[in-house]
Amino acid sequence: MRSLKNVLAPTLRRIKLLALVCGLSLMSMASAQAQVPGLRVESFTPTTLNGVPVVVANVCNDTGVAVTVGIASYVAEEPAGGGSIPSQDELDKQVFFASGQTTIPANTCVPLVVAVPPCAQVDVFQVDVFTGGVIEVFKGSNYYAGRLILGQLFTNECPHIEGRMTGGGSVFTSAGVRVTHGFQLRCDVDDPRQNLEINYPRSDSSKGSKNDQNNFKLESLTSVTCFQIGDTFYLAAIGTGTLNGVSGYSISFVLTDAGEPGTNDRAQIIITHMENGVQVTDLYVSNTLEKGNQQWHPEM
Repeated sequence: MRSLKNVLAPTLRRIKLLALVCGLSLMSMASAQAQVPGLRVESFTPTTLNGVPVVVANVCNDTGVAVTVGIASYVAEEPAGGGSIPSQDELDKQVFFASGQTTIPANTCVPLVVAVPPCAQVDVFQVDVFTGGVIEVFKGSNYYAGRLILGQLFTNECPHIEGRMTGGGSVFTSAGVRVTHGFQLRCDVDDPRQNLEINYPRSDSSKGSKNDQNNFKLESLTSVTCFQIGDTFYLAAIGTGTLNGVSGYSISFVLTDAGEPGTNDRAQIIITHMENGVQVTDLYVSNTLEKGNQQWHPEM
C-alpha cells in the first residue's frame, strides 16, 4: 500500500485540467493491440457509474462465434522517458485493481465496464481487454501474450475546483484511538485564512491528566487542491505546523464531504517529523467520521 503522502502527491500537482469526467486522458499503446484476430476495442470511455469512476470499453466480436472477453484495471507507472509503452519491468510493478468478464455473441459489440482508481489515489492506471482469465500479478513475460485485444494507459488527474470546506468531528485510528479535528480551509494555497487543529491522546501521559492530549496546529499550506467525484467533494493538502507548540512538523490530509448528515464524510490525516534524518510518523488515521460533519462551500 502507498503511504498517504504518496497517495496525495499526484492530486497536488495541479498541472493540466482535463475535460473528461474524472480528469482521465488516454496515452497511446499502439503495439499492444490486434493480437486476437476478429476481436477489437472500438473505444474506451472514462465516466462514472453511481459515483464510482469507471472505464467503458466498447468491444466487438467479428469472429463468427461467441467469445468470452475480460477487462481489468491496474495501478501503473508512467513509462520511463515519457514514452507510451510500459517496459516489462514496469508491467511487473503494476498492481491489480478490478476486473470483469462477459461472453460476447458472434458479430456483436457490447460494452465492458471496469472500476478504475479514483483520481485522488493514483496518477496513472492501465486498462486491458483480453480473452481468457485475468492476470492479477504480472511476472516475466506472462502479460496476456497472444490474447490481448487492447491495452491502454490513462493519466488520472483531478480537475481543481474553487471553494472551501469547514467543519470537523471525531475519527478513530485502526487501534481505536479517537482523533478530533476542526477546520476552515480554502482551495487557494495563498489564502492566509487557513485553519486546522487536531487533538489526539499522548502516549506518555495518563488519561485525564492536564496534558494528556497532543495538539497540532496548522501554520501554512504548501499545496492544496479541491475536486469532486460524483456527489463527494474532496480537499487534499500538504502543509506544516506545530505539535504541542513545537514547530517542524509536516501534515498531509484528505477531507471529504459526502453529503448529509456527515456519517459518510472521511478524514485521512498523517503527521510526521524528521528525527536524525529519518521520517517519523506521529499520527496516521483514515476513517469515516464517528461524530461531526464536513461541509463543502462553493464560495471562498
